[in-house]
Amino acid sequence: MRPYTSTLNKALIRHNVCGHEWMVMPSAMIMKNPKGCPVCSQHHVDTDIMRRRINDQTSGEYELLSEYRDQWSPIVVRHNTCGKEYEVLGKVWTAGHRCPRCNRGHQDPSDILWHYHNKVGEPWFEILSTGPIVLRCLECHEELICDIPDAVYRRKECPACVGQRAENKKESLPHEYAEK
Repeated sequence: MRPYTSTLNKALIRHNVCGHEWMVMPSAMIMKNPKGCPVCSQHHVDTDIMRRRINDQTSGEYELLSEYRDQWSPIVVRHNTCGKEYEVLGKVWTAGHRCPRCNRGHQDPSDILWHYHNKVGEPWFEILSTGPIVLRCLECHEELICDIPDAVYRRKECPACVGQRAENKKESLPHEYAEK
């Protein structure tokens, strides 16, 4: 490291996170909006750096599958836990958005079915649309609208079928126990 002489003379700086060293004027590092490490800043990131960043930030839980060009270009990422491959902007990834299957907002029908199967069991429905989510019972063909995906997982069976079974049970009671 080169000794500090003044804010206007370049000094050798080391970034403690990535270990990169570069020459910069100290005044540039104490400005209101410093640029920071050229390797770690968004403006100088290439595919290898982004791949390493994704691996380090998630402890290998996610993997970069495509080339990284810039923060406004889409990248393809795989969530190794569930196997979902999805496209996301580099900027959106850096902001902390992760797997759409494992986080709230699963709007893809295959993701909804996958989650339901893993959380509840064999689905009792088919998905007709995803915005809002419209389900159709495989048994009675009744349609049900769910505003959010989590509402799907709360339903273990079709509400219309449950109501029909309750009616049938009520009709099978002896006359003196039936409601008047």
